Amino acid sequence: MASVSYTPAPHEQAYYEALFQAADIARTGNIGGAEAVGFFTKSKLAVDTLKNIWTLADQPSNSFLDRRKFAVAIRLIQLSQNGVKANGAQLGAPPGVQLRPAFFEGVSGVSIPMPPPPGAAGPPPPQQQQQQQPAPPPTPQPQYGQPPQQPQQQAPPPAQGQYQPPSPRTPPMAPQQGGQPPVMSNALTAQDPYVMTPQEQARYEALFPQYESKGDGYVYGAEAVGLFSKSGIPQDQLGKIWNMADQPVDNRLDKLEFAIAMHLIVCVSKKNMPLPDALPFGLKTLKQQAAGPPAPEPAPAGFPDPGAMAGGPPPAM
Repeated sequence: MASVSYTPAPHEQAYYEALFQAADIARTGNIGGAEAVGFFTKSKLAVDTLKNIWTLADQPSNSFLDRRKFAVAIRLIQLSQNGVKANGAQLGAPPGVQLRPAFFEGVSGVSIPMPPPPGAAGPPPPQQQQQQQPAPPPTPQPQYGQPPQQPQQQAPPPAQGQYQPPSPRTPPMAPQQGGQPPVMSNALTAQDPYVMTPQEQARYEALFPQYESKGDGYVYGAEAVGLFSKSGIPQDQLGKIWNMADQPVDNRLDKLEFAIAMHLIVCVSKKNMPLPDALPFGLKTLKQQAAGPPAPEPAPAGFPDPGAMAGGPPPAM
């Protein structure tokens, strides 16, 4: 599985630590599956999305999140809530984009103050606050890229540090070609830096006929070795890439499997990304779309379905 990391910025550190303390109900210093279910579902993200976030954060996998892994999970939730794609394995924000903080209903801005914007000054001293009280309340200013809101006459302006959740929006979908279902949304690409765009897929598949020596719609090992070895990646890693792409195993690659293998090689050799231990979520989704409706999959170890936790039937996948 891909190794991603995130170090909270100075203005975020107190917020991340407070969230960890709120999630660590057992006070063990690690967040288990049951605790993660109870806390992460307050983000109001889909259960499947939270499962994927857990899988990416829990690396190396031990079914627990320490502070380092928890920071990755919170950052992935933040990116998903903002509907943007992570910038590299360090989960940076896209250039020029100021993200709203990760929001957890009933926690953020309620029991835990929201973090200030980057570089914002702290609250004024008490004396200054008392002197400013007679002045009429100013119109709230937009924060974290939100559009200005019209002042409401029947309700007081939000108190300092109180968070107003953004209005829900549907993340934009990837371009569709030939009536095929959308490949991946920005919410998912925010969680999986190995997503292959339609443009990249088309570029890899354009190379496929050059190595389809038998003309039967497949590239075999002998042809692939010469091409893949040009990347400079060690042979054992190239073998892992072949095995990830060749699923189900038939010792040959069709056009999509060839594109997946090429994409992983480019991610490792050109983008300096770590080699994942298993086929990343976005690439796996492409194979499932090509094969038809996927079969139901169990939840990752350590992150059970909320319905099962409550004693009811698990939600349909």
